[in-house]
Amino acid sequence: MKLLINTIFIILTSIVSVQQVSAQEKVELVLDNEKRAAILNNVAETIEQNYIIEKTGNEMADILRSKLKQGDYDKFKDPTKFYRQLTRDLITVSQDYHIRIIPLRKKRVETPEIEKQELEALRTLNFGLNKLEILNGNIGYLALRSFRDSKEMDLKIAAAMEFLSETKGIIIDLRENGGGSAKTVQLFSSYFFNESVHLTTIESRDPEETEEIWTHTVTGKKLPDIPLFLLTSSNTFSAAEGFTYHLKALGRATVIGEVTSGGAHLTKFIDLPEQNITIRVPYKRSVNLITKTNWEKTGVIPNIEVPANLALEIAVLEMLNQQLDNESDKDMKEIIRFYQFRYQGRTNQICLSQSAKEEYLGVYESEIGKAQIILDKEVLKIHLPGGTLKSIMEPVSIDRFAVMDDYNIEIIRTNNNEIAKIVVTIKDTQGVFKDILIKKF
Repeated sequence: MKLLINTIFIILTSIVSVQQVSAQEKVELVLDNEKRAAILNNVAETIEQNYIIEKTGNEMADILRSKLKQGDYDKFKDPTKFYRQLTRDLITVSQDYHIRIIPLRKKRVETPEIEKQELEALRTLNFGLNKLEILNGNIGYLALRSFRDSKEMDLKIAAAMEFLSETKGIIIDLRENGGGSAKTVQLFSSYFFNESVHLTTIESRDPEETEEIWTHTVTGKKLPDIPLFLLTSSNTFSAAEGFTYHLKALGRATVIGEVTSGGAHLTKFIDLPEQNITIRVPYKRSVNLITKTNWEKTGVIPNIEVPANLALEIAVLEMLNQQLDNESDKDMKEIIRFYQFRYQGRTNQICLSQSAKEEYLGVYESEIGKAQIILDKEVLKIHLPGGTLKSIMEPVSIDRFAVMDDYNIEIIRTNNNEIAKIVVTIKDTQGVFKDILIKKF
């Protein structure tokens, strides 16, 4: 999966970069043995001098030179395909998915107009803040796709934290977060600690460039005591991994989901104009004070490892379990149990057979009216007392169902395993109450 994602990224990057080269330049960039050797040797030298782990940098350079000597690159006439292959070979040795070789970048000229265009592009993406809402049980949810470095991003984070400040817990969804700015990671982390906390140390090959990263003051409201869950997937990468790794190591967050991609290095772009290429080189790394290491290659290991598509439901259930343990009010406990019932239905993934569905069919009665369970195009539905619609019954487990937002149904059987009645649990503005309906036929 990592290699597939990496390959797609390389292809897209190369396409964009090549579009910046004129037709005349493309003709001049057809490679021969001499040009390939010059490019490769410059890449190897750059990697040797700059890659964060000197031994690995030397190994990568040696492999490139060996392949050149063996003629492995003789077939590459097209520069883009050559850059792509060099990148693959470097990643194969280092397992570092930050490395890139691309056509030479255009010199960046900062103008007010360009800055305005870039800001508008970030606004179109809402700076990576995809979703912000309050889930059942007063649980805050924030889906974050990237850690953008922008003053407006700082303000959005402050606003999000204010919005979530009265919740009983926060879930931050990083399952599709590909990284971004270490500065923004530092800022966002600072919201979850009152005191100044050492997050990580940034190391380079030059000991004098070592830098400690600490949490700091923020413009918004800090939430140092709120329960915090982070959702991950195999797509969670780079800065998003850093945020997750450090908060987990400090015991500040519970991580739920999949092992992350495994990219703990900081990068810089090195332009080689004479070779018409740009190299993205990992030249620094994050080292956690507690673990004495980082997540490079290994990824961040979740506290609770589950498939990414179930991570949110599991996180909500974990938070509801915590709420139930800490709640003393009887009525509130019933509301929490109601929500627990429903989220279990989203994680169990029950599939009922046709005969099992048919067993539930029939009319059920209580003092407040009748209910009928029917089968509509192989889907179980119930017509509840006083209702006008037939609502889908979502299986939670055998003999347990969730219906719409406000009803839970449990089937009660006799000692002979025959269905005797159903218990309907109803949640409304007054609280939670139950109705028992006896099966008639």
